Amino acid sequence: MHSDASNGIVAALAALDAPVRDMLAEDLPQQLATVREALDAGDLARARLDVHAVRGSAAFCKLAGLYDAAAALETSLLNNEKNAEKTRAFQNNIENILHALEHAKTTDG
Repeated sequence: MHSDASNGIVAALAALDAPVRDMLAEDLPQQLATVREALDAGDLARARLDVHAVRGSAAFCKLAGLYDAAAALETSLLNNEKNAEKTRAFQNNIENILHALEHAKTTDG
């Protein structure tokens, strides 16, 4: 059983060309790691730039949930605020997309 959010992810990913899906599968884990490293180091400006890049990818790929989570986190970081809830939402969105990408890969053969 899929939630509306995961159905939206699956539909958005299905609309993308395979090379774009492959790029997301490759880039999103690194981008998430980079954001975590910047936050752990207290470099909110760097984290904001990295989140902004993810936001752009989410917009291009029409991944609304990730776009919204990235926008909220980016705003928080712009205000020099580390917000655990917004960071968690951002991370969860990326993890859900990566899970959907992996699932699509295994069901596509």
